[in-house]
Amino acid sequence: MKTFLFDIIPKVQRFSQKLDSVTLLTNKHWVHITENNDKLVYIFRASNNQLLISRNGVIEKAHWEYLGNNSLLVDQNDGSYLFKHGFIDDTVLALKTDGNNEFALFINEKKFSEGIDTLAKIVSFLNQQYLSNEITDFITPLQDSLTIGNQRRAKVAQERTLEVIESHNYSSVAESAFHENDFKLVEFNGKWGYIDPDQNLVIEFLYDDAYPFSEGLASTSINGKKGFINKRGECVIDFHYDSATFFKEGKAKVTKQGKEFFINQLGEIL
Repeated sequence: MKTFLFDIIPKVQRFSQKLDSVTLLTNKHWVHITENNDKLVYIFRASNNQLLISRNGVIEKAHWEYLGNNSLLVDQNDGSYLFKHGFIDDTVLALKTDGNNEFALFINEKKFSEGIDTLAKIVSFLNQQYLSNEITDFITPLQDSLTIGNQRRAKVAQERTLEVIESHNYSSVAESAFHENDFKLVEFNGKWGYIDPDQNLVIEFLYDDAYPFSEGLASTSINGKKGFINKRGECVIDFHYDSATFFKEGKAKVTKQGKEFFINQLGEIL
């Protein structure tokens, strides 16, 4: 079962319902988030603890059991898994693998069909649903600090960008990137986000690494994987690259599993 490091779960765990809420667990069809195009739907049945796993319409029968002490056992063909409580609500189910800090992530199939179907969109949903008030709390002092520190932050972001650009001999990209100065890149508590010219936070501090927009898209990083977002903060190219550069003339250079190639703004290989 695919698992991910997902540091937002501890932040929202206090808002979670209990893992032993069998009604919540069994009344949903849960889509397991993976890195490929397979659609894995987990159906926890209450009557006999049977677990039905649908892989693109092909059913595997497995078994699940709540063991108490916030522990869930899953037996399926590829192995047995012991999980601890991570997070559960009507939309997101996160099961923490016993012995490490990774999570198996599931989305209510209805919400998956409505577009919450990637790691980035799960982060965005959880932030908006549970942490938006806390984010608002630090926006005001952040804006005050930007009045004094904006030049320093902008300089740091520019220097980081130039370093990356120059290392790839993309000097012409720097000009186009810095002309898209409607959004500025800023850092807060080790995460990167974007503000507008009036210092309003327009894209939240979600990213481990991020770069200025070029041709309407920005390369950002979550859990060590690169992807691209648009100016609404929506993930338009999933986070599965090891490295990614700026878009220039409709293409960007990316690396995945040791292979380097170009993609277009739809994420298609050129």
